Amino acid sequence: MRLRWWFFCLGWLLVVAAPLPAQETPGGNVPAASYVAQSEESAPRAEPAQAIPAAAETATEADAAEGCCPDACSKHVAELNKKAAGAYKNPFYKNDFSYLLDPHYQDWHLGERLKRLSTPLGGVLDLGGQYRMRFHNEQNMRGLGPTGRDDTFLLHRTRLYANWELSPDFRVYVEYLDAVSNYEQFAPRPIEENRSDFINMFAEGTVWENAAGRLRARVGRQEYLYGTQRLVSPLDWSNTRRKFDGFSLLWQGELWDIDGFWTRPVPPDARNFDNPNNSQQFFGVYSAYKGFSNAALEFYYLNFSEDAGAVDFYFNTLGSRLAVDEGCWHLEAEAAYQFGEYGTATHSAGFYTIGLGRDLALIPRKPQLWVYFDWASGDSIQGNGFHHLFPLGHYYLGFMDLFGRRNIQTVNVLYKHNLTKKWRLLLWWYAFWLQRGDDVPYSVTMTPLVTTPGGSKYLGQELDLIVGYRISPRMDVLLGYSYFWAGDFWFTNPSATYRGDAHFTYIQWVTNF
Repeated sequence: MRLRWWFFCLGWLLVVAAPLPAQETPGGNVPAASYVAQSEESAPRAEPAQAIPAAAETATEADAAEGCCPDACSKHVAELNKKAAGAYKNPFYKNDFSYLLDPHYQDWHLGERLKRLSTPLGGVLDLGGQYRMRFHNEQNMRGLGPTGRDDTFLLHRTRLYANWELSPDFRVYVEYLDAVSNYEQFAPRPIEENRSDFINMFAEGTVWENAAGRLRARVGRQEYLYGTQRLVSPLDWSNTRRKFDGFSLLWQGELWDIDGFWTRPVPPDARNFDNPNNSQQFFGVYSAYKGFSNAALEFYYLNFSEDAGAVDFYFNTLGSRLAVDEGCWHLEAEAAYQFGEYGTATHSAGFYTIGLGRDLALIPRKPQLWVYFDWASGDSIQGNGFHHLFPLGHYYLGFMDLFGRRNIQTVNVLYKHNLTKKWRLLLWWYAFWLQRGDDVPYSVTMTPLVTTPGGSKYLGQELDLIVGYRISPRMDVLLGYSYFWAGDFWFTNPSATYRGDAHFTYIQWVTNF
């Protein structure tokens, strides 16, 4: 085992073994990056339980003695319990444990005794992590795309982090990951194994602040999550998570949040320390307007380039996203134009998504029904269609991860329902077609699934079912089943070797601490 892992564990044990201070130790949680629109879980979480613990009665009585309305106190305690249930964010460097400093908070959850610790060098320290285990049974889909191969295997992932806030204006954050796959017949995918590595290791501080807002800088290894993650995501579904080496400037103002960054992607290396890919660059600006009470508006410019690959490319992506909630109705639209170079060819591509949703108010707990249309361009030159950059591919084009966002179009219908405070249900149906018949379908890694174009444009249909159960605010279980009905393309394309349907079953258990 490498020395850095021993040093990391030793430091961890020394801090954990130190006497625990009282929870009222002062210290604020420094906000991290500006944009988190939704969780990267493959199904929406149910609302956390709002039950007030018995210990809350003591706080209520104390406030009543100070002239506080008991009903208002009960509401405040319930709000604290809600914050406790949602303290863990994606990424973890956005976690917020400030509720522990409120004297009205009387509950307890796993890992809270390792948060807001005072340190001999000053500041406060949060220690924590996550353990996740997921079982896969894949039929006719092991690998990338519909391969015709079967496999059964078990994934384990352990994350440990330390967030040291020396002051409200400066912090150091480190996050360790160990990801492993067991019992598989075929070699693990690159996103399934990464033994003993770091996915975050950065320093962050305020460089300028006035009444208009605050500018912070972050330098080092870091994860990114922007918008609804169609183009930039840490990809929490994967066992390894996605990260970058570089720097960011983060502006938080009254009306605008604006992030600028320059990085090099860091691919996972299963057995060695992860190093950046020095032939690639990823940089850009992502902004979000906060002036609407019922809408989100985002604009972005993203650049991704490769100068030492099989084919060099230089892709610029200009895009925007709008989401509006009006009563029971919901609208989401996102579109981007991509231009640049692909080898010696000119690159001109794009994508758009439009979705209309409605709360079904007549059904208990108001489930939502959405209808989406997704479109991404292909090209007569293979590989010159739209490039989806670093997306949450698992969520938006089917949980079986058969297709990437290039040369594809799909009509899909989503139904999600928080059945109770503990149980949640998600159903998602897709019908897939090629956008161009003279191009091929692509995997989630943007590689062709067949060698030559031709045949039908109809790729098939997929149905995804998710059932989730929240054991506690720190522990969840997820059961999923997906089925893919192969379309005419796989029977008419001259280079397709896959000829049947595919299905996918998985069960996941995760706990945060």
